[in-house]
Amino acid sequence: MNGKVELSNEEIHNLNRILHSTIECYSYRDMEFIDSINVISIEKYLGSQAVNLYRIKRNEICHHKDKFNRCNQMASQYISLTAYRNERNLMFYPFCSTSKGKRLKTIEYTSPNGKYWLQVTANHEYGMAKIWDFDILRFAISKAGEVALKTGHFPDGAGFKPHEYFTALKKSSGKESYKRFHEALKRLAFTGYSGNIFGEEDKNGKESHFTLIDYDYIRDYKKPGTPTTGEVWIQFNHRLLESIRKNKNILRINGDVFQDIKSGVKKRLLDLVPVAMGKSAVWEKELKELYQICAVEEKTTLRRFKSNIKSQLNLPWSVSFRKNKTNQTIVIFKKITFPVTPTIADQEYNFPLGCGKS
Repeated sequence: MNGKVELSNEEIHNLNRILHSTIECYSYRDMEFIDSINVISIEKYLGSQAVNLYRIKRNEICHHKDKFNRCNQMASQYISLTAYRNERNLMFYPFCSTSKGKRLKTIEYTSPNGKYWLQVTANHEYGMAKIWDFDILRFAISKAGEVALKTGHFPDGAGFKPHEYFTALKKSSGKESYKRFHEALKRLAFTGYSGNIFGEEDKNGKESHFTLIDYDYIRDYKKPGTPTTGEVWIQFNHRLLESIRKNKNILRINGDVFQDIKSGVKKRLLDLVPVAMGKSAVWEKELKELYQICAVEEKTTLRRFKSNIKSQLNLPWSVSFRKNKTNQTIVIFKKITFPVTPTIADQEYNFPLGCGKS
């Protein structure tokens, strides 16, 4: 029989994950991996029941693989965006640094009720992913969402040239912009995460370490000394894919988050407050908790943080403060007229497979 028989621990883990996932959570790479496995190895490492499950999954894969591949191909072509989009958890939790400088200190976040936790670790050479770097991820999710509108399936990732990214987000495209783009890719791909934000790590007490993306970048060296015009493919982690496809955690967002915003905290709040506020006109949060969820570095004191959000950041909400019964400071964000509330992206569409409502 053809196929791999001996598997590494990582391959066994991936095989087990794939066999116990629904088809909409698969990436095309998962499908190719399943195709490469010998039934003997499945029985050897996971038992006879897994073989029966494998045969069921193979039938599903045969039915959907061509469609998944076509969607990925479309996601690497130029597409005009009808909306900006982001994944809900990326907007709410502190997945990145809000500092302009290189951050190496780990982010340790635990929700007030102790239910959710997230640890973000930096790569020593490149530093932690910054809030500005996440514009690339927002764009990739936005483009993948357009493919979902056309095909009914949210692709595994998105491919584009840097110039397409600069144009869509109205960013400058000079030589320094290309350099910053490449540096941002490295930080995005090498920043590590542990936690249970996406739910998976709660099962059986298991803890996993992961990155949000992988990427392939094909450089064009035909014109040395000039900005490269190569193409990049952003591959989403399976946790992001499951969150978007299965749990419908993709939102339309306001494009102002892409503006040239100097303050990392302001850019973070433009993500956080709308998704936390939802359809309400007011959102309240304890100041210390807001400080933590914004991943503010220790050199910025709580008092300075309060002063910044009160008068220095020119936020699109009215901001006030009050004391609660335990004398803790509560921050109150109140809608004026803008920004718009994030909504379930493209809710007028009903997708039969992949992402539900994109």
